[in-house]
Amino acid sequence: MKNSNFTFLYARWPEIYEAAMEAEQQVFAKSVTAGMYCRQAMELLVNWVYEFDAEYTVPYQNTIAAKLRADCFVQDLKPSMVRELEYIRKVGNNATHSRRITSNEALASLKFLFHFCQYVARTYTDDPWPRDFDETHIPKDDPVKVALREIARLEEAQKQQQELIAAQLKQFEASTAEQAAHAAMQSELAVIKDKNKHIPVPAAGVSEAETRRLYIDADLKAMGWELDDARSTEYELGNLPRHINPTGKGYVDYVLWGDDGLPLAIVEAKRPAAPPRAKRRQWSMPTALSNCTAGGPSFSTPTASRPGSGTTSFTRPGKCMVFMKKPNCNC
Repeated sequence: MKNSNFTFLYARWPEIYEAAMEAEQQVFAKSVTAGMYCRQAMELLVNWVYEFDAEYTVPYQNTIAAKLRADCFVQDLKPSMVRELEYIRKVGNNATHSRRITSNEALASLKFLFHFCQYVARTYTDDPWPRDFDETHIPKDDPVKVALREIARLEEAQKQQQELIAAQLKQFEASTAEQAAHAAMQSELAVIKDKNKHIPVPAAGVSEAETRRLYIDADLKAMGWELDDARSTEYELGNLPRHINPTGKGYVDYVLWGDDGLPLAIVEAKRPAAPPRAKRRQWSMPTALSNCTAGGPSFSTPTASRPGSGTTSFTRPGKCMVFMKKPNCNC
């Protein structure tokens, strides 16, 4: 491998390395060819950045000029580097169309290309990269001796450049086709969704009452309350006022018992649309708790609305809470 300013590109970007090294070899011997190869290497590297940097979006016009001016690109690079890349592009265009490039212009393009390669290697790899451009790697030759060879190789260089860029564009178009198919699928599903949204969905195989009970069971267990005790659910009460129930009996959906065997709270499962105090009109909380405790202490009767699963009433001396964690529970 020849000594080159661009040797650090070889492992990751062999095609870009080949174009950059060819430009380096031809700066003084065939300045026009050097200008074309500088543009080719620059465009290949810009295309690579657009392909692998997730923050970059290819502009509507998939051209090197549009990519150099896209917001995502100019926001990442310093303005001076963007101008350098524009210079490489313009010198390369002049080399392709007018074939009038000086060795100084070719050398400037090569140095700007080296600068951009440094930036890409620094930004996207952990590989070592050279800090300084070494002009001794550029061979000196008599322009007269290579004039005819330059013309002969010019067409070949242009052909290679076009083939490489066409290959990259073809790969991008394939990716664009996949994106278009994805977008088409999204549009199709949006139409179907809009068409079908008025079709009723069958009810789940669980009744509303059972669903409420399942939700409350899960919440109480999460707070550390064990519901295995038969007294914890559907607890029968006696001595209820006859205007509430002619039999004088009723049931509390849940009773939360303390470690001392006394009730700490009762929970009533209700429909989400039911007013929070509807259950209080059926019986008084002190009556319910006094029935549980067989003559125990009197309790205050705050009522709480439990979000998402209907209305629940929690009672405790002087307090009202949505979820009551079991004492000494590490849940």
